[in-house]
Amino acid sequence: MVAGIDAWYILMYLLELYAADKNPFDVDDVEKLVDGLTRELVSVQKLSRDLRHRFKLETVRRYIGDLKRFGLIVQEGRGPLSTIRLTAPAMRALVYTIRHWVVEFGKLNPLLQDFFKSSKATADASAWLGASPPTP
Repeated sequence: MVAGIDAWYILMYLLELYAADKNPFDVDDVEKLVDGLTRELVSVQKLSRDLRHRFKLETVRRYIGDLKRFGLIVQEGRGPLSTIRLTAPAMRALVYTIRHWVVEFGKLNPLLQDFFKSSKATADASAWLGASPPTP
């Protein structure tokens, strides 16, 4: 089974790749994912190379298998050129968690409170925090 923080590390890396050209906080975008999957985000080869400072190749492969088994990613193909996609449930769980952190940390820092009072930030936070959390 994936160690908690390591799974989040890999999932956050994948979310960052998705965010390069899409807004993961846009509820409509996540709900409209074709077949409930993101585009192809990265090959296993590139993921392993990008994470080599943190994980051994075997460890990355094991974590990919664990994340697939939990339904958080989909791996298309086999071997190092296979590609990885995030699933909609993984996207919702990641974004819901980040939204919650932002709101809670915003309460701690008075400099951020003006930002969180803006109508867009409030609407976004309400949409995500008002939704039921993902089921395990």
